[in-house]
Amino acid sequence: MAEAMMVMEKFADILGEKHDQENWKILSEQRIKNTHAMFFDNWFRDIDARTNKPIILPEYFDLMMLAPLTCGIANEEQTKALKIKFEYFQRGTNSQSQWPPQIFTLCEAAWNGDARDIAADILASTADRVYRRTDSRKVLYYDSTFSYRVPGVANEFWPVKEIPAGGENYGWGATLPMNILRTIVGFRESNDLHTTEFFLAPMLPNNIMKAGKKYSVNNLCYRNVKFNLSYEVKKSNLIEITMDYKMQTPLSVTISQRNGGKVIVQEEKFSEQKISFNASNGDVFIVRFN
Repeated sequence: MAEAMMVMEKFADILGEKHDQENWKILSEQRIKNTHAMFFDNWFRDIDARTNKPIILPEYFDLMMLAPLTCGIANEEQTKALKIKFEYFQRGTNSQSQWPPQIFTLCEAAWNGDARDIAADILASTADRVYRRTDSRKVLYYDSTFSYRVPGVANEFWPVKEIPAGGENYGWGATLPMNILRTIVGFRESNDLHTTEFFLAPMLPNNIMKAGKKYSVNNLCYRNVKFNLSYEVKKSNLIEITMDYKMQTPLSVTISQRNGGKVIVQEEKFSEQKISFNASNGDVFIVRFN
């Protein structure tokens, strides 16, 4: 509810409805306060309404309890405490990475909790498992490895065992490319509603960080900008980022490190241009068009 109200606050801002914006802000702040009160023993807990006490299960943490971090409403102290739990899910990823909503919750929480490397590792192993099944060039039957029936069709969940994968043409089973774009490629929207800017935050898993390898994705779009993006692994932890963009209205572009200085300042306005720059795997950049 807190996140939903924060979204409504943003809509009110876009529409210029200042009274509604202030009202949604008041409502969201109260829900955030309520959520903070559910944090016990370094974890968000459900509350037993009969006893008004937190439900604490020894040695077990439900991945979905990262939701406050996913939604960006955990405070600084809670975020710091939650960060160490990502290794728990990395060790026990099999049981809690089978369902798409869990993977989404993990990946977005990792972005807010500075655990992107762990999320990328878990996501890569999930993608490898899923695409080995759905990219098959023949129909697989129940007695075949992985038991996926129709190649190329999104399934209800991503089982780690050789069992049927639930319903086919299932919406949330088609979210894996989105997670890859947001977590491994690191292309995601900015929180600034009034400018054309987005993040590029490559986090390539260790097993594909091989010198000479090049990874590309084409036809990415953000507002009026359309671009192709490639990451070429150089040596050690270094990559070369190339962005080939085009748009109808010429604009200048600035690329900055999130916690540092400017990498590229292109004051001249172009409607079509190719830009390359070097980075370390894991860097976070803000790409802004003016």
